[in-house]
Amino acid sequence: MSGQLLAGPQGFFYLACALILLASAVIVVVLKPVLGLWALAAVFATEEATPIPLDTSLLRAGATHLYPADVLSVVLLLATLVFLIRRPPPARIMVPLSVAGTVFAVNLYRGVTQFGLQHATNESREWFYFLVTVAFVVTAGPWGPRFWKPWFGLAVAVTGLAWLGLARHGLHPTTSTIMINGQPVDPRPLTGAGAIALALALIALLGSRAITPRRKTICAAVLVGTLVLVQQRTVWVVLAVAFLLWAAASLHRRSTAQHRRLTVIGVEPRRRTARSRGAWSAGRTCCTRTTPERPSCSASPSEAATSERSSGPSPTWYRTASTSPRCCGSGWSA
Repeated sequence: MSGQLLAGPQGFFYLACALILLASAVIVVVLKPVLGLWALAAVFATEEATPIPLDTSLLRAGATHLYPADVLSVVLLLATLVFLIRRPPPARIMVPLSVAGTVFAVNLYRGVTQFGLQHATNESREWFYFLVTVAFVVTAGPWGPRFWKPWFGLAVAVTGLAWLGLARHGLHPTTSTIMINGQPVDPRPLTGAGAIALALALIALLGSRAITPRRKTICAAVLVGTLVLVQQRTVWVVLAVAFLLWAAASLHRRSTAQHRRLTVIGVEPRRRTARSRGAWSAGRTCCTRTTPERPSCSASPSEAATSERSSGPSPTWYRTASTSPRCCGSGWSA
């Protein structure tokens, strides 16, 4: 759509239709936030994952173009405002978001005053997409398992695009260029953003508990092979550092659990010994008390019988076939 349509007599009609569609999209995303994630995955795979130049502009007004990512960012921004009004996040989330939004607005204003509106908006689009996506994901949660489904769908789409690019254009050195539609293009089938999306999907896949080990092994092998072939070496370094940190954390948790088990194994016999000593001490204390109602453990049977006849039978004194009484912590028994 060109800017001449908006300037004609039908401009108000097209503007009203655009506003209605925008409001409908915001309502749908507010009711089903996961659809916003699927839309993000689709737009990312179409516009950002591959270096192939695509003309996906929806509106042209002079030298200014309106892309699907711009429209989706506006929809997610409005949905984020609705979430903030309905369920304000805590201060630990709201303060960083406010600071990031303020810094972005200040830099955009300075860019507009120094370089003009068109240049400033073109240069700030990537940061605008990033901030809106982060704010939407944070405020629309909690997500649960459904949060990862768009990630896995994006990984499948990006992997298909990577293998399609390799099949059409082959492998080339990273320092060379290839011509596509009359333009020199990076020979690698995926951009750095597409490769980092695959790396994040690989990490999420390995950490998922809902996927069987066999499927994890197969999918991880495909993703690792794709990352090797796309030749994004910076992503290799990031992925290697992430796996080293994960391995260190796993070893730390395992050593801590083993130390706790050893501590419990060593402490439990000590507790049992202390309990037995305490019970024995309590019984010994009971036996050393000599009263007319309760003879001591060292008294002979005749002395015990004499004491019983003089003071009457004790409620805790029981006679059995045994000739010598025994003492326990709670009274006398045979």
